[in-house]
Amino acid sequence: MSVRMIPFSSDKKAGICDALFSVQEAEKAVAFHRSLHGYEATPLRHLKNLVNCKLNLNGKLQVEFEQP
Repeated sequence: MSVRMIPFSSDKKAGICDALFSVQEAEKAVAFHRSLHGYEATPLRHLKNLVNCKLNLNGKLQVEFEQP
């Protein structure tokens, strides 16, 4: 699995969060979690109703579903 960062059209320029959480930092986080004993990737879920709120998400929102 590779890390893909998706910029939103509302972004005018790279902000401080972009500098703090770059693709390289995201890849480090993924590698760390994969190194944990018992780690399994969880599926993404589409939250269509939340997308339709006034969040300006351009129809795209996915979250990871963590099941106990």
